[in-house]
Amino acid sequence: MTDKRFLKLFKLLSNSRTPMKSEEICEKLGIAPRTLRSDLKKYKSTFLENGVKLISKPGVGYYFDIFDEDLYFRFIQSIIKKETYEQHLIPVYPEERINYIIKLLLSTDSYIKIEDLEEELFVSRSTLTNDLKEVRERLEYYQLGIENKPNYGMKIIGKEFNKRACISKYYFYIDSYDDVVLNTEKKEHKEIIKNLLYDTITENNFTLTDIGFQNLVIHIMIVLMRIDKAIEDDTIESVYKNLEDEKEFEIACSLVNKLENEFKVKFPKKEVYYITIHLLGKKAMQNSEEELIINQEIQDLLNYIFNEIKQHFQLDFSQDFELFTFLALHFQPMMNRLKYGLYIENPLIDQIKNENRLAFEISLYVANIIKEKTTYDVNVHEVGYMALHFALAIERFHEKTKSKNIIVVCASGAGSSQILLYKLKQKFKNYINNIKVAKLYELLEIDQSKFDFIISTVPITFKTKIPVINVQYFLTEEDIDLVRNIFTEKEIEYSFINKYFKDELFFSDIRGNTKEEIIKYMCDEINKVIEIPEDFYQLVMEREEMASTEFGNNVALPHPIKPVTDTTFVAIGMLQKAIKWHKQPVKFVFLISTKKDSEESFSLFIESVTALVFNKNAMLKLEKEPNLITLKEILKEMAVQEKENTIDNLFK
Repeated sequence: MTDKRFLKLFKLLSNSRTPMKSEEICEKLGIAPRTLRSDLKKYKSTFLENGVKLISKPGVGYYFDIFDEDLYFRFIQSIIKKETYEQHLIPVYPEERINYIIKLLLSTDSYIKIEDLEEELFVSRSTLTNDLKEVRERLEYYQLGIENKPNYGMKIIGKEFNKRACISKYYFYIDSYDDVVLNTEKKEHKEIIKNLLYDTITENNFTLTDIGFQNLVIHIMIVLMRIDKAIEDDTIESVYKNLEDEKEFEIACSLVNKLENEFKVKFPKKEVYYITIHLLGKKAMQNSEEELIINQEIQDLLNYIFNEIKQHFQLDFSQDFELFTFLALHFQPMMNRLKYGLYIENPLIDQIKNENRLAFEISLYVANIIKEKTTYDVNVHEVGYMALHFALAIERFHEKTKSKNIIVVCASGAGSSQILLYKLKQKFKNYINNIKVAKLYELLEIDQSKFDFIISTVPITFKTKIPVINVQYFLTEEDIDLVRNIFTEKEIEYSFINKYFKDELFFSDIRGNTKEEIIKYMCDEINKVIEIPEDFYQLVMEREEMASTEFGNNVALPHPIKPVTDTTFVAIGMLQKAIKWHKQPVKFVFLISTKKDSEESFSLFIESVTALVFNKNAMLKLEKEPNLITLKEILKEMAVQEKENTIDNLFK
């Protein structure tokens, strides 16, 4: 059933948020009440077969009850077809609509009226307004905007180079609408370009990543489609001239020569430069000695970054040669991308953020350092790729630091010492890296900085640089529990909870409609208790702008982009009602700040709160009993449970 009256009726009832009286429906459709009754009776069974029940209440009106959304949406897709664009189906789900709108705006230089979009997409004005808000946010990533002109409509505005970057994603990587722009001729062009590119890089012994190869093919397709559109670029000519010294420029010239001969077009010089930039930004890591030469500028930058990470996160990667090498090789093409404004997509970005939260935070911190040192803005997609390197490094770091070096002090002779050593190795072999046996008087001569703690069978009356555990010769059950607590750092976990979570920084029933309002309120309240810098709020928002701190499970974890306070604290805000933070609802806000120039580890908070966030039962308990005592109990219970499951300590 695809007659126009049916479609109009279906649209009216689908988009109406309240029941519609028959008089109103008849007026909208231009039909008589008798015709409406006949139509509703005729269509009733069709609605039921496709997930929709038509409800009629006397004195109230008609409305739809959707009891099976999948059936309902499939029903819409089966009956609503686009009259243009080769009869492609109108997108139904929000994500499809957003992508479709972006494509539609990119496909024309003319204005598009919002009324026409409403009719075309089969949605209400309020739905379309929400979609357009998301469209604007996504276009901002490419430094594009939407211009609205009264009586004309709207269109995309921005530089041609940025439009092409956006086209490369939304025309070639999103859903099944590629056929809208890729007719048979253009598909043939794509194969020709692939072959020419492959021949060119093979001749020049140059390697591209698979994604880099695909992206460059798409870039060239867009160039051919829009070769009459001039690229407006403020980059000074000397910067482009410098590209001519690169090997990649020579390859780009060879490729362009082949393309011009094949497609009978003339590439402007700037197009050659941009192909060079693509080659610089997407070449693969190679194993030749030439490729492993890391320029001094990147070496110095990485050494500085590793030092800053050690200070801020208490993670020492200075001896991780694997991380240094892979980051250096990653940084070289990345710096070219940043320098020339080359956009990159990371399809795994959301998964990386959620599953590697600490690595992602470290990478955001690194991105800020890069901006300070080079003035380049590192976007969230680049941050995600860096996070993959740091995630592996963190795993290696935890494996290395899990085991401890200990000194055993035993004053009763070699036999007793051997028994004690045997018992320690038997009970804690997975935790011990190195054991040194010493007499009491020898302790002062040992470099204690190379050890983690001392296990002694005799009292030690002088001050030591590392913790001391007093035990019996034969290790009683109490002794074993005591040593186990030290190895698993249970006492440290509890002390951290009591130290950083304070009653005066627990705020309940906070009101606000936006994350900006919530964060501003909490910053003002914190300032009444703890002295914070004047720009504290701005620094928190600067971090938020880089990537949203929403975790899921109704939790957000905002924090300044760098350590700026004289003390470390965690402020907890419970909202009176959940708000949309960025894309997800948030009701609990953990606003964190670490002391500047401190040895305290920001990773402590990231890992502990992450564990809390993904524990739905814990968050439900906190919501029922919203106070600090409940929160501390939850954190301690989780710490104990983690130890019982032999999972690495989350609260180091």
